[in-house]
Amino acid sequence: MATKRQIAEDLFKRNGALVGITDLARYLGSSKEKARTILIGVPPIGQGKGTRYFYEDVAEKILKA
Repeated sequence: MATKRQIAEDLFKRNGALVGITDLARYLGSSKEKARTILIGVPPIGQGKGTRYFYEDVAEKILKA
């Protein structure tokens, strides 16, 4: 099983510091709906269509999911 650090580094290499719903869905190989469910409780950076999340916060939520 991957560690938070490994997941965070992988997310950063693929998407940079900010990860969107579509980026996460592609990373996990799942639907956008599943990605949204995982990100519940993660504070967004920006609002509207371009909502993004900090990659380290996303990595932490992936491990908890």
